[in-house]
Amino acid sequence: MPRKLSEALAERHADAVIRLREISKQGLWLGHTEIADELDHLADVFETIWGDR
Repeated sequence: MPRKLSEALAERHADAVIRLREISKQGLWLGHTEIADELDHLADVFETIWGDR
């Protein structure tokens, strides 16, 4: 279990990035390329914000 709030937040954001990538892949598989691209972009933003913590 994380000891600090910042560690817990970073863990949740990492989980969110993983989930966004999973949903994006499903969207691509279903032919929703624009939505998948937006989800990938959002995941990239999350990684940029929380990647160095």
